[in-house]
Amino acid sequence: MTATRRTPKITRSTGKPQDYNPTYSQHIVKNVFFIAVSLLFLPLSTFLLVSCLVIRHFQKQPQPIPNGQRKTVLVNSGRMTKSLVLLRKFKEAGHRVILVEEHSYWFCANRWSNSVDAFYRIGNPLVDLNKYTEDLIKVIKAEGVDYFILVSHAGSTIEDGIAKKEISKHCEVFQFDEDTCRTLHEKHRFIDKARGLGFVVPESHHITVHDQVLKFDFKKTPEKKFILKCIGLDPLDDHTRSDMTLLPLSTPERTSAHVKAQRISESNPWVLQEFIQGEEYCTHSTVRGGQVRAFVACPSSELLVNYYVSEKPKMLEFTQKFASKMNLTGQLAFDFIETADGSIYPIECNPRTHTAITLFYNHPHFAASYVPDSDDDRVTWPVQPLMNSPPVYWIGHELFSLFRTWDVKTFLERLVFERDGTFSIEDPWPHFLLYHFHWPFIFLKSLIEGKKWSRINVSTSRVFLTN
Repeated sequence: MTATRRTPKITRSTGKPQDYNPTYSQHIVKNVFFIAVSLLFLPLSTFLLVSCLVIRHFQKQPQPIPNGQRKTVLVNSGRMTKSLVLLRKFKEAGHRVILVEEHSYWFCANRWSNSVDAFYRIGNPLVDLNKYTEDLIKVIKAEGVDYFILVSHAGSTIEDGIAKKEISKHCEVFQFDEDTCRTLHEKHRFIDKARGLGFVVPESHHITVHDQVLKFDFKKTPEKKFILKCIGLDPLDDHTRSDMTLLPLSTPERTSAHVKAQRISESNPWVLQEFIQGEEYCTHSTVRGGQVRAFVACPSSELLVNYYVSEKPKMLEFTQKFASKMNLTGQLAFDFIETADGSIYPIECNPRTHTAITLFYNHPHFAASYVPDSDDDRVTWPVQPLMNSPPVYWIGHELFSLFRTWDVKTFLERLVFERDGTFSIEDPWPHFLLYHFHWPFIFLKSLIEGKKWSRINVSTSRVFLTN
């Protein structure tokens, strides 16, 4: 009998995005509503928490591995689900696990995970990189850290690459250096690099002034359409991230108006990229010494909160060749477009952990893809999610979707056939605190500070601020 995976419903954003800038009244109502929902579900969540704690009390605890194989592993970005996955997998593998997070996220739910042996607060790399680096080195020395697995957020990838130079003097740092981070992170540099390595890529142009687009010769290749994509992470550009407006528009005047409406500058560059018709996929790869040791591909969308495995051997082959040619050690998250004829085109690379690793939650060798163990020579690399690994959702997002669409059938299907990205019977505190402390605290803080937001990402704790 051949096992098959269930294909869940994925919602994608298409076309031109709707600008959403709530009024102050809407801002208040929205935050109060979500805090009220948290309180409403508190009794049910408490019952679930206590039940898990009782079950865990009677469960047989795993035997510790010999001290010679046990390592001390440091993980950062405690606010994110992907960090929680790593914390749990390293603890399951028998390692001692240390978690750090920036001072402004001291309330992160993951700090109370059963997998965390010690928690520290550190500086923000975007505010003071030297302080951030010094704080990490202090933790590494105090805890005797052997491996530092970086879970960079999108805005700190380059800073983490810079910090690696000093931190790597004290432990093994699973992160690319600054130059490699820039090459992979910056869209135009990645495309140039991939082209130089012999891969087929879409035509792309780095844009720092409006005139570059306005003077672009679209007539030279009339069969091609282009999209204008922001590169930076300025909250003022968040509403453009799902903008799939195809250029040129029907008239030069309309094209000009669209281009001039974008916040393009030297300090806020964009990319003009050839539009490839097809399905978009995201991937995660853990690579060491040019060898891909873990790989997963998932259908993608602009704000992805549902993950399921998609078998994509061509994307794995691309990743293996790319990692080998550059002799990389770190984490890669390529985005691809797959056309109707099965051809694939890489469109960008994020040199950091991808939330798709939630699909490895039950894989026995995922931790070893980062920290080698005694079974290393007996494992066939790369490991991929097990066939029985169900799709992943976040109950907070699904409840909100239910309030908006009243699609009860999809909601119930998720509860029955899929799994929550945070919940674990063996480790219930992060899930409980995420919805009854972590997010309520963020909503309360938003009310007090008057900072309006348009949407949130439950899995990464990212809040999309508005003007």
